[in-house]
Amino acid sequence: MPKELVALATDLRRLSDIDIKAAASTRLLIYAAKMIQSGCPINKAYQYCIVEPLSDEPETINALKRVISAYC
Repeated sequence: MPKELVALATDLRRLSDIDIKAAASTRLLIYAAKMIQSGCPINKAYQYCIVEPLSDEPETINALKRVISAYC
């Protein structure tokens, strides 16, 4: 799982055509990993720990979800 989280963060940081205020931080990735380890489905953990903290714009959320869907 750690390698997948790093790869996901790298892919999210490479997105240049979306409006996010900050990249997926190490802290957000750790939160996602902890949720997954506690039994939360991967897609929900990514939604709650990565997508929602990064943006509230529908277009940006959809772009983030498209990238994340490759890792779920």
